[in-house]
Amino acid sequence: MGADTDEDIVRRYCETDDQRFFIELMGRYSNRLRRLLCTVIPGAPEDREDAEQEILSSLYTDLKHFRFQSTFATYFYRYCRNKAIDLIRRNQRERRKLAALKLHVRTTSVPVSAEELVVRNERESEVIAAIMELPADDRALLFLKESEGLSVADIAQILAIPEGTVKSRLHRARNRALAVLQLRERRHRFRVAGQPDLAQERGTV
Repeated sequence: MGADTDEDIVRRYCETDDQRFFIELMGRYSNRLRRLLCTVIPGAPEDREDAEQEILSSLYTDLKHFRFQSTFATYFYRYCRNKAIDLIRRNQRERRKLAALKLHVRTTSVPVSAEELVVRNERESEVIAAIMELPADDRALLFLKESEGLSVADIAQILAIPEGTVKSRLHRARNRALAVLQLRERRHRFRVAGQPDLAQERGTV
């Protein structure tokens, strides 16, 4: 017999009001919530921790109204993203400094050398930093698609926008991330060579 689906656990929670089912469900989704909050609330970790606690507290009550008209995963991402945005608007505490985006890094069975691992980690850090310079909507799209591996249809449900809009926005977000990454790499080369960044001096960045 296979493992219970998310929807099975939600149904038991709604029927029994037993918090053990809620804890079991969040055991599957707590890390996803933390990664989502990194895209929506960049800045101080304590802001994300406060948001996580408040979102889970609200979800504990609101989950009983889940109507099973979508997968729980779709409901979860939409619910948590909307709650996080509401918290930002209410508290107006979002900070602008960059923070490392805790993307889920898929492991590989291919062994790599220590030098290759350092290069890979540096590259991932550069990509993460580039993504964190994008607007919040772009960060959310890239998170859901590239990190969580959701389909265009799922993302469309979560964000309540047409699938065609998701595709076009993803295309623009990827291009923006690539442009930011290329600019960061060019600035790094200038610094290494001891030359000024002409684009920055001219005020074009």
